[in-house]
Amino acid sequence: FEIWATAIPTDVQFSAKAAKGSPMISISYQNGSPVEKALTTSSEMYYSFDDLLPADNRLTWTLTGQTTDDGTPYYTAGTIVISNPSAQDTILSIGNIKWTFSTTDGRGHFKLPAEPVTETVALMTTRRTLSQAYTSVSSMYTDLSISDEDVVIENSNPIIGEDIVITVETSDDVKTLLIKDSDGNIVEPVSVEEIASDLENSGTKQWKVTLNETEAGTYVYTVTGVNEYGLEGSDGVEVTVTVSGVPEAEKEEEKSFLEKLKGFFDKIIDFFKKLIAHFGN
Repeated sequence: FEIWATAIPTDVQFSAKAAKGSPMISISYQNGSPVEKALTTSSEMYYSFDDLLPADNRLTWTLTGQTTDDGTPYYTAGTIVISNPSAQDTILSIGNIKWTFSTTDGRGHFKLPAEPVTETVALMTTRRTLSQAYTSVSSMYTDLSISDEDVVIENSNPIIGEDIVITVETSDDVKTLLIKDSDGNIVEPVSVEEIASDLENSGTKQWKVTLNETEAGTYVYTVTGVNEYGLEGSDGVEVTVTVSGVPEAEKEEEKSFLEKLKGFFDKIIDFFKKLIAHFGN
């Protein structure tokens, strides 16, 4: 998983215990060699990443170039891998992640790396200086990928105000869809509906996304799957739609109708003018 945060934590710890046998904790980070630690206690204990990693390969935080909705920049420590390289009859249990921030309202989350093996998601916030945020880490193997073949655009060239309907097929692991524009901003669709599930007993479902644009132009959307924990998949698909104004034929037809309507009312007004003039005399 990748650690992202709006402030650099002073410490990041994880809890672990031996659920069965004597497992090993193996931590891989950046280009350093994996660090291993034998675990024999069945009691849950916390371990600091910086205490386990060597001094020349501790968590290093850099700006991601991305921001929260309110413009706060994100930092990341990159990808961390925790595994159990010991015998198959041992089980390593990873529990909570504990963050310590030295700034008020630091917050962050875990993201999937580009090629995930284990998915981990959590949300952390702090309400006061030096407070610690605790979160449960859920490790599961879910399929959030969406490919070009999974997407059908019912109308890729709509006119202004006309609904844009996109049908998307995903795995059952996807609990909703996230739509973003070409700048990475979240787009609020008219609706996102699950219209079919467990298609042909294949473990897939079908979604109907409805969008609507009020200005002409070319719009590029990215559609991404999101699981029940709010984790966004790393494999989204781009959809391009070109919205045009009212067709010229319709404009001419509307213009012709208005001209006829104006001529009709002009005749009525002219009639009453003549009628008033007649009786006035």
